[in-house]
Amino acid sequence: NLLGSDLDYLSKNRLGRNSVYLRSLAKQDTYEYYEANASIAIGQELYSEAAEYMQGCIDTYVPPKELSEAEVSANRSLLYLKKASLLILGENTNDAMTELNRSIAEDPKQSIAYYLRVQLRMDANDMDGAAKDALAYESLEKADKDSLSVFAPLYLNTGHYAEAERAYKELQALSTEHSDADAKLRLECMLGIGRSQLMQDDTDAALESLEQYILAGGTDEDGTVKQLLMACYLEQKKWEEATICYEELMKQDYEPASDVRFWIANAYLGMGDAQSALGELTELRNAEPNYTGAAYYTAVASFALEDYEKAKEAFTESIEASYETQSSYYYRAVCELSGKGSIDEAKVRGDLQKVIEIGGNEELNHSAEEMLGLMK
Repeated sequence: NLLGSDLDYLSKNRLGRNSVYLRSLAKQDTYEYYEANASIAIGQELYSEAAEYMQGCIDTYVPPKELSEAEVSANRSLLYLKKASLLILGENTNDAMTELNRSIAEDPKQSIAYYLRVQLRMDANDMDGAAKDALAYESLEKADKDSLSVFAPLYLNTGHYAEAERAYKELQALSTEHSDADAKLRLECMLGIGRSQLMQDDTDAALESLEQYILAGGTDEDGTVKQLLMACYLEQKKWEEATICYEELMKQDYEPASDVRFWIANAYLGMGDAQSALGELTELRNAEPNYTGAAYYTAVASFALEDYEKAKEAFTESIEASYETQSSYYYRAVCELSGKGSIDEAKVRGDLQKVIEIGGNEELNHSAEEMLGLMK
């Protein structure tokens, strides 16, 4: 009943038969004439025609003298909103957006205009704009279940993580019916809450939400939940749990991103499994040769496996990339001393002197000084 017509009791058929008579009741080119014709067109589901008559209402609207300027703007805003609604029904979304913009310009508190604009922006793949309009709508109205089911994932996918968490929690609280639909919605909320919390670096809360999702019967056919759990475990340095998730994902033809391979390699190193770490780092460097830190941890894994030549090469690459340079110089020197061939003492001294020169890690400094002292 957005148009507020007093002719709604008329059926579509009766409107068609009596439209000539009804149109004769009002003088042409008056607000009343355009309003009557708009109502008739709406009853006949001729929404584009109704929108044209609504423009006539806008053009002929004369506000009563007793209204304040704010009240006049609110009335004009509503007329633009009515026209926009008709254009949407007539599938003319471009012009509808123009009218919604005019509605909001007249009255920035016109909440329905923001809501309709959310839908249009989403249809046009303007998700950031849609999220801003959703936030504007919620600043004016309390969102209901249907609105929140749209807003919550919209906020999550546009980086409004705190708002996404709130919206999912509110939606979950409204999904109380004992129905399959509400049960499914509650699970979606648990997962959405967990994702939102993880994106806010609240891994404790995220882990709790994700575990609740699993306990409540949530599924993980595409591996999304395992990926989220893995991210939580990596952040909390729970290496074993993280690698279990990773290995289960790899059985599902999971294609890990470079960042995932890097952190899983660190997890394997944290568990003392240098061979698995080296395997992940090798795959990473094959796909992305200049990935930051990959050379250094390749060196660390190779050092742990006592492959000192490979470790030296990788520590050299790390130095050239200016990554963990003090540590790289130190362990390159140790590799030179630990290798099977002849020792290049000048190179060892040079690396140890670099360790002291760079500074930062006092333990490495002290150890380098001791080693230099022994070499004199």
